[in-house]
Amino acid sequence: MIARAVAWCTRRHWIVIAAALVLASAGELARRSLSRDAIPDLSDPQIALVADWMGHPATAVARDVTRVLTEALEGIPGATAVRGSSMSGMAYVVVVFESPRNLERGRQTIIERAQNARARLPQYVRLQVGPAASSTGWVFQYVLVDRFRKMRGLRSVQDGVLAPALAAIPGVAEVASVGGDVNQALVEVKPEQLRARGLAFTDVVAALRPAAQGPANVQELSRLSLVAHDGAPSRIGDVADLKLTRDMPTGMADFNGVLSAVGGIVIAKRDADPAELVERVKRTLGELRPRLPRGVQIVTVYDRLDLVTRTGHTLLRALAEEVAVVVLVILMFLLHARSALVPLATLPFVLLLTFCGMWLLGVSATIMSLGGIAIALGMAVDADVVALEACHRRLERLG
Repeated sequence: MIARAVAWCTRRHWIVIAAALVLASAGELARRSLSRDAIPDLSDPQIALVADWMGHPATAVARDVTRVLTEALEGIPGATAVRGSSMSGMAYVVVVFESPRNLERGRQTIIERAQNARARLPQYVRLQVGPAASSTGWVFQYVLVDRFRKMRGLRSVQDGVLAPALAAIPGVAEVASVGGDVNQALVEVKPEQLRARGLAFTDVVAALRPAAQGPANVQELSRLSLVAHDGAPSRIGDVADLKLTRDMPTGMADFNGVLSAVGGIVIAKRDADPAELVERVKRTLGELRPRLPRGVQIVTVYDRLDLVTRTGHTLLRALAEEVAVVVLVILMFLLHARSALVPLATLPFVLLLTFCGMWLLGVSATIMSLGGIAIALGMAVDADVVALEACHRRLERLG
């Protein structure tokens, strides 16, 4: 069977060459379409939910929070497991999905079920649902540097200008802000004014809760309406003093270990192409630079695209070195220039065929996959050497 196939290819070599060129072109198109990354994501597709109930022991958190949430999240379509863990003041629940395609829809379901379960949770539990992000989604990080050494106001630039624009890029799961001072609106309620107007403290909380989802603006908050039980209208500014203060810092960030810094971390979604996403992030930051205050610069701290590019260059260098060594060996031992052309044609062709298979199977170009290709090319090199030597021995016997 193999002998007949080889004989057929030998008689119709132009057809074989034309088919190889077509397949090589398809491999090049597949290479350009591959998702490029440096670090493979080997984790399960999952969405995390964090519940804060500070000041309570782990046993109470497990009984009153973790158990309620895990029971509420059971049976989500596409989910394979619900795992909960409890610690002092915090519960951590993870919903594992069968496929990454179920993450976005599953996240919406988690949000709906968590809201429905609030009636069974303690009153002051705070729920946070994580994004549909990759476990290796930390693809880009930048820092804001003010040459005038003024840190005040940089966090508002990050949260008000850069983060919303970057979060709107397709493929971005989250833009995490780090460093800087965060402002908070402090509301000091006057009990005597509440009693005089027939209002309760919960009325003030209910009026402030919807407005607390956005940026704090003292003037707007003071104008929020309150309605007493007797129907008399009031404003929050009539029953409380409002002022803008700095929130308690939960951490610090520095740049090069010298200056305190404000920056952002771009997190990619599970199915996003990190290389393409980083390019979009860079273009967006370039468009936003004219909107920055005078003296403020954006400095790139971590760029996954650089690592991705160097990984691809490493594979190409390894391929070139292997081809060069094989050509040199053939020229030294066989003394035949035309035979040296065989590895120059077959090894790149094998590489392009591999890209076709990766594209069909949905395998991204990462360190692991490209490293496997480099190892497999060594076997292809051995096959070329053995086949050429066998051909020369056969030709010698045939005269």
